[in-house]
Amino acid sequence: MENQNKNEVQIDWGTWDSTPTDPQKTETVEKTVKETADTQISSEKVSTIDFNSDQWKLPDPADYSYLGAIKNIELVPELYILHFNNNDAIKDLNLDNLERLDDDNKFKLNTTTGSELSKIIGSIRNIGAQKSLKLSNAFLVKNPTGESNTNIFKGKPLMNFLYVLKGNRNSGSFILDLSALGGPATQMMDTQENILILFEGWVPYRITKNQSQEDLLVIAGSFD
Repeated sequence: MENQNKNEVQIDWGTWDSTPTDPQKTETVEKTVKETADTQISSEKVSTIDFNSDQWKLPDPADYSYLGAIKNIELVPELYILHFNNNDAIKDLNLDNLERLDDDNKFKLNTTTGSELSKIIGSIRNIGAQKSLKLSNAFLVKNPTGESNTNIFKGKPLMNFLYVLKGNRNSGSFILDLSALGGPATQMMDTQENILILFEGWVPYRITKNQSQEDLLVIAGSFD
């Protein structure tokens, strides 16, 4: 017969044979079934309590005192200026022959030993090493006029970084965007050449629309 009682307790009885039942075991099973049923009924009663009822209202505000607030999330991006020749580094990139990594304006970085670009990457690596972090990923972001990026790096590293090879305040802004988590979107800084910014790896981030007349070039990546 089809079970019509939604509140009926379901017991997994396992596999039974035809051996006569031990009265003591039977009593134990019946006790367990009853306790399980009582627990379910009790849970159902708790779940249907009306917490908006007057019985839950505090009779006197003096019953409690406000102690303050705990600030448990603090984002502290770090800024550095690197003393390298970005124009020489851009020449090392060979912009006319870039290898695309995805459709979100990300491209592979190719460097040669001793080049200005390799020195920049090496400097970023050393900054991370001073924090006991290991450089694990680096790529080029190339935003033409009118282009932007959302959630540039989707992994879960310890820290992310952005270094501006070419850009100005009209090329876009770096945004820490917690909107997907129900939080705010906070601007870290406008794009500015030779500036390196490091920030927490768990925070989604994006680059706003490039409103300049030249490509925005950013080395982006992460540390583990």
